[in-house]
Amino acid sequence: GADITFTAGGGTLYDFLVDGASVQNGSENTYSTSLLTDGQVVSVIVTNAEGCISTSAGIEVNVITLPTGWEINPSEFTYSGQVTAKVFVNGIAVQTGFLAAFDGEECRGIAEATYYQVNDYYFGLTCYSDVETGETLAFKYYDNALDSTYKTDKTLAFNSGMDIGDPSSPYVLKNCSDFTLSFAAGWNWFSVNTFPDDMSLNSVLSSGFTDGDYIKNQTTFSFYSAG
Repeated sequence: GADITFTAGGGTLYDFLVDGASVQNGSENTYSTSLLTDGQVVSVIVTNAEGCISTSAGIEVNVITLPTGWEINPSEFTYSGQVTAKVFVNGIAVQTGFLAAFDGEECRGIAEATYYQVNDYYFGLTCYSDVETGETLAFKYYDNALDSTYKTDKTLAFNSGMDIGDPSSPYVLKNCSDFTLSFAAGWNWFSVNTFPDDMSLNSVLSSGFTDGDYIKNQTTFSFYSAG
């Protein structure tokens, strides 16, 4: 969906071609478009002041299609904040792909992996909102090489002007999946067979409870209250 610009030189007239068909002809030495599809080839025929003509080798375009719903128009929002993040999938830091922030199912920002140093990449993600504070953002990672989308293990309270993490000390996100368990009436004992960064009650037991439900572990207890 983003514009891509091709720049030619060495002439006075430029005839830009897509898959051999002329799309722009004149003195302008740049051609920009967002309408290319994966695998199309862009080339240019250059004519100099003496009338000599040369045709460039073609450039094959790699167009990445993001998952459904990964769309945002920043101009539609009033407030913004910055998150500099690093993503781990199955314990391995990713070096490609895209990270997006969501409020519910609404996309609030997209960033592509950015090089920092050898084998070290980060995501400079600008997040957008219509309120200064109060919304909770969740994050998803898209591996375009595998066409796979991953949930991540953290949420973040949006605040206008926030600046969280930097390339040398990024906000760390790890892939995760939902764990859903149905409880029988009476007492139930369960384990999630993992140790997330956030083992708080509101994180581990996020839904499906009613007023008066009694929850305890080996040392502490809580009664559930809506809200």
